[in-house]
Amino acid sequence: MSAWALVLLACWASAAEGPIPLTPPAPPPAPPPPNEAPSELRLQAIELFREGRYREAARNYELEVSSRPHDLEVLRDSVWAFWYSGQYRRTAEQGLRIIAKLPEDLEALNLTGRALLLTRQRHRALDIYLRSLEVDDAQREPRRAVARIYEWLRDYELAVRHAEELLLDDPDDPGAHALIGRSRFFQERYGQSARAWSEASSLEPENLHYKISLAYAMYFAGRKTAALALARSILAGNPRYWPAVDFVASVSLLNRRPRDAFAVLETALERAAPEDSPRLMRLARLYELHGRRRRFLRTIDRLLQSDPNDPEALLAKASDMTRHGQADEASELYRRALVWEGTREDGLSGLARALSVSSRALESLETLSRARALSPFDPSLLLMESHELYRLGQQKRAKRLLLEWLENDTVDAPALVLRYHGLTPRADDPLLSNPMHMTVEAFAAQIA
Repeated sequence: MSAWALVLLACWASAAEGPIPLTPPAPPPAPPPPNEAPSELRLQAIELFREGRYREAARNYELEVSSRPHDLEVLRDSVWAFWYSGQYRRTAEQGLRIIAKLPEDLEALNLTGRALLLTRQRHRALDIYLRSLEVDDAQREPRRAVARIYEWLRDYELAVRHAEELLLDDPDDPGAHALIGRSRFFQERYGQSARAWSEASSLEPENLHYKISLAYAMYFAGRKTAALALARSILAGNPRYWPAVDFVASVSLLNRRPRDAFAVLETALERAAPEDSPRLMRLARLYELHGRRRRFLRTIDRLLQSDPNDPEALLAKASDMTRHGQADEASELYRRALVWEGTREDGLSGLARALSVSSRALESLETLSRARALSPFDPSLLLMESHELYRLGQQKRAKRLLLEWLENDTVDAPALVLRYHGLTPRADDPLLSNPMHMTVEAFAAQIA
């Protein structure tokens, strides 16, 4: 599976189609049987429920259930009170008690299944929903729930099979087409995924999630030009729709068209909000990577105007100033960043480097010792410390530091340090727009 596909999995976990629909709203608590006088506790619980004070009602119902454990109506009322008060684990527990006595009770089965899902008990929820379908296989929402659970469990064939059952009754169900689109994508059957997403998008043409998902499927199916055109058409009317922004920017960078990537990001960030800081930083890093220093500094200054103590912006600017011979100014920026995040190894190592450039070797060594305390096995820090000792004329000490490190049981000699974030088997994966990522083939060549 493409590493980029794994990124999409996180996006699709909260897809636009929303969560599995709930069972119908709760009816008011049932009145007690006519031949039995209601207890004062139950009357209070009924009134609290009707007033929307569900947590208090749940407490009363729990006491009533403990004194009347065989009264299914009181037990059912307690289930709804727990549900509406957000106590999903207790909802499931009480629901299972009803199911044990009434195994074909659809209301109890479906609500218990939902509560089990919300408490991350997917396998148990699947079992309950399948039992619900055994009672009545024409139910759409339990079947949709079963399909989604199989998708989450990565049993994509069964997910598709249940989604296709939904389409037999209603061919115009966009959510079912979307589920098939996701499942086929993660099976790397991109052509089938694209067809399913196309159906979903035609049924809900305003759904941008369906459109960008179609663009991804088309891209991996080999229809790259059409996929890019579709993503651009989304941005024409929605320039800040970030999934499309990221897609166009990543593909443009992969195609060695950085100007196109800059343009789409600049348009989206023209009126950046405070929550856009990570994306502004990404744009700044891209400028830096491609040698656009003026744009890099201008973007970093935008970030610092919004938040003068933004540690990421301070560290980025300090690193740039160190490389361009402004080590004293860089040191001050590093210190400002470390006021807010004093245990950042990259901040301390950057400060040490700036101090070294300023010929302040003793201060650099002191800073490096703080950094190495945080990352004692980082070879880059050890090499910097050895270098500073050598500059101070302590050649024997510098040599001993390196020899001790090589003889240490915690490292192998020679040591090979690889830093990467993602691997992909495809040379055309948009993931590779970030130079930190690499193909499986390139990785294998490095470690051969």
